[in-house]
Amino acid sequence: MIFNYYVKAMSSVGGVCTLDKFKELVQSPDVKRICATIANLPPDASVTLASLKKTLPVITWQASFEGSRKNVNARPSGLFMLDVDHVANVDELWEKSVKDRVNELGIMFVCKTPSGHGMRIVAKCCPEFSTIEDCQNWLGQELQLPIDEVCKDFARCSFVSC
Repeated sequence: MIFNYYVKAMSSVGGVCTLDKFKELVQSPDVKRICATIANLPPDASVTLASLKKTLPVITWQASFEGSRKNVNARPSGLFMLDVDHVANVDELWEKSVKDRVNELGIMFVCKTPSGHGMRIVAKCCPEFSTIEDCQNWLGQELQLPIDEVCKDFARCSFVSC
């Protein structure tokens, strides 16, 4: 499983996201500061939220890329991500819906989104499904969670959060 990280979402060149690089990114004082700022924004601050998120590093869980981050250059990682937005209590969602099914469902990574009001779930692709979208729909149904349907292409990135 190889996937990339990028210093910012609009960066054209990324690197392989090793475990050490991942730890460096999530433990970065800048990432912690930006996530804390995002988490404390009022609900109507969408413009500020978007501009702050653009300053965070990103990971492309679903693929690595030879050259620019475009679907045509994607080398699938064997993983897919599921974004669950607008969650009132992420910790409760983890405890009630996800925690006990991690191994059964091939879940590899779970985190809160930078706002603290969403959950990102990264899981192994299911061999019985041919697309990321099919895998996402299956996992969403298994966990009885509404999903962000816009994250179905290989080039889709995920903002790093702490």
